[in-house]
This record gives sequence, C-alpha cells and structure tokens, in this order.
Amino acid sequence: MLREEVQQLKSAKVPKLEAYKRLTQEGKKLSWPTFLKYYNAEEVPTPKSIDEKYEKQKAFDVEPFRNEILRCLKANEDNKALKVSSIYDLLAELFVDSGKVAALPGNEQTLRNYIRFLKKKGVITLHEPSFREMDYVDEQTIPYGEQAQLDYGQQELLDGSVVHFIAMELRRSRFLYVQPQGHPFTAEESVAAIYTFMVRIGGRFRTLVIDQDRCLVHKETYGEITLTRVFKDFLQEQAINLYVCRAQDPQTKGQIEDLVKYVKSNYFSARLKSAA
Repeated sequence: MLREEVQQLKSAKVPKLEAYKRLTQEGKKLSWPTFLKYYNAEEVPTPKSIDEKYEKQKAFDVEPFRNEILRCLKANEDNKALKVSSIYDLLAELFVDSGKVAALPGNEQTLRNYIRFLKKKGVITLHEPSFREMDYVDEQTIPYGEQAQLDYGQQELLDGSVVHFIAMELRRSRFLYVQPQGHPFTAEESVAAIYTFMVRIGGRFRTLVIDQDRCLVHKETYGEITLTRVFKDFLQEQAINLYVCRAQDPQTKGQIEDLVKYVKSNYFSARLKSAA
C-alpha cells in the first residue's frame, strides 16, 4: 500500500522531500531509505494500467478511418449539433460509396464507442454525441395511406456549397423520403420527387399537406390559393387532394418540419457550416 502511495505521488511529479513529508505528516510509518527505495522503483502496475496495456484494438482505430474521424471531430469541436450518425454517414460516403473499401469496420454504435474512447483518452474534446431522435405527434385519427406531408430544406456545407432537399413523410406509416440536389427545386422537379415517393411506397395517398412554397403555390388572395400550373395539373392527374398550411400551423405541418430538422442536424452535422 505504501509503495503504491509513493508511486502515485511520483506520477503526480511531487518532489521527493515534499512527498516524504506528506506521507509522514499523515502518520505513515516510513523511513527515508525505504521511501527512496519505493520512489526510485519502477512504477507499480495497477489493474487499470494492465487493462490499458492489453486493451482490445478499436475497429475504427486504423487508417484511413482514424485520420478522417480525427479531422472531422477537430473541425467540429465547437459544433454542438454534431452527431455520430452524421460522421458515420460521411465515412460511408468517403470510403464505401467511393469503392475504396467494401464496408466500414464497424456499425454506428462501434463508432460511437470509439469516439468516447478518444474523448476519455483526451485525444479530442467533444460534446457527448446523441442518438438519432424524432418526436411524432398522435396520428391515430389519420387513416393509413390517407395523408403525406411535404417540405423543403437547404444546408450550407463546409466547402461553401449548398444542398437543397425535398422531404416527404407518409403519415402513420412513418415512411420517410428525402431527395437532395444542388439547386432549389422547381415545380417540375418537385412533382417528379412526389411521383418517385409514390413509386417507393407502392401507391398513391389521398391528401398532400404542403407549406406555401413559391414553386407550388403561385399566390394567395384573401385565403384563395392559386397553384402553379405544373403542380395543379399533377394533382388533377393523380386525383390527390391538397391541404395548404397556414403560417405557424404546427398541428398540420410540425411533423414534416421535424424531418427537415432531422436531416440537417443528423446527416449534415459533420459537414455543417450554417443552417438555413
């Protein structure tokens, strides 16, 4: 026990004489020669140090993943919105989608554990990452397949480019669909995205809930909505009813706004510059 206490003071870089005085003032029976013997001896291994010595190799603690993870974390040290899920998506895009590797060395939880390991070791300083979360409103009054919601979002990235995306959600099924591109959506592109969404779900919904976006809604005069020609023709062709939300109408459009926030805060957080 005394030997370990001496070694702890030595590890804390406490001078020999001061360390000896501390121990003797605490009532420890320790002679000066014995103290020197303990102080000059090699450090006594502890269970913690033994565990660290034989610690299992972390799956992501290899190149090129380690370097890219550290680069991303250090570039986002002050980014409270950074999510591990976004870093994982970025790694998949850089190394798997590009064909450099067949698969990432671990899943999202493995990456989360590795980042906590780096934080514990003091390699990086990072806010505790959070899991992907979404809040859903009560949908029990909406029949299955009855309603879909649509909204737009945009995000500026670290390289200065801006990603525009359309987000859709099928109510009660919680089927989520996001389509990105490098410029604002036109009415034609929006209609194409809606059609792709219907192909993916294998059918048509009855009602579409939208905001008063300019590419779909031409104008509103005393509560009367005038649709853009392309959008109006598409709704008639597909026999889809339309509900246009009023400003600040969380009961009808809050859920799709959550999806837009989800895309920004999770997928884009590792590439984040400023939200719009």
